Amino acid sequence: MIHDPDAVLTEYRKENSFFETQIVPVLRRIAVKKLAEHSGLDRRTLQRIRVHKTSPSPQNRQKLISIVERWLHRERA
Repeated sequence: MIHDPDAVLTEYRKENSFFETQIVPVLRRIAVKKLAEHSGLDRRTLQRIRVHKTSPSPQNRQKLISIVERWLHRERA
């Protein structure tokens, strides 16, 4: 049971803020075709995520974060 809805919203905003400020800019640097291949998401969905028109589900958010982590690792190698 949730006793303080503001606590839940605050945590969600933190997660969303991290995704928007740290992950989305990197997603913009990766070709949509490659993102679609690795995530299983539709190209149009990815395009909407990249321009902040939609936010991915928690499961898809984690997929995209993993893709970004692997991409950054390869970029630094």
